[in-house]
Amino acid sequence: MVGSARKWVCVVGLGCLGLPVQAADVPVAPSLADTEARSRSSVENFKDQVLAMCLAEAYRHDPAPWKDLRATVGLLGRTAGYDPRLVDEYVTPLVDADVQQDYFNPVVETEVRGVRFDLLKCLDLYHDPILDRLVKKLEKETSHGGAKQIPHGRVEGR
Repeated sequence: MVGSARKWVCVVGLGCLGLPVQAADVPVAPSLADTEARSRSSVENFKDQVLAMCLAEAYRHDPAPWKDLRATVGLLGRTAGYDPRLVDEYVTPLVDADVQQDYFNPVVETEVRGVRFDLLKCLDLYHDPILDRLVKKLEKETSHGGAKQIPHGRVEGR
């Protein structure tokens, strides 16, 4: 089965088993209406998008999570409603710099070699006040000013 798609089933303590993927196993991308993102504000969806972007960058060399994270970035980007050019201009360098930080811990390194703490880096970025300031900047620079009407009639944003 060289080159065929596989679905990995993992059980903690027992390892992982690669199973062939059947056409019925391939997930269909959720529509916006099928996600909880629709009920969150633009700010919440934007911060979720940045977290997903950070994780996608951190795990870019691992195809399974990278593919899922990139799809998540796209979906959340549509729900946040910020100008994608501004997101690329401001967020991409922020995410790149965040992922490149050195979180080396000699104590952990003696137990598990090569730990990068990528998830922790992304969580730190998610909670960093700089992201809150960036949200405010994007609200000012995006045409909808941070508040947009979404299909079910609720106004979200500020």
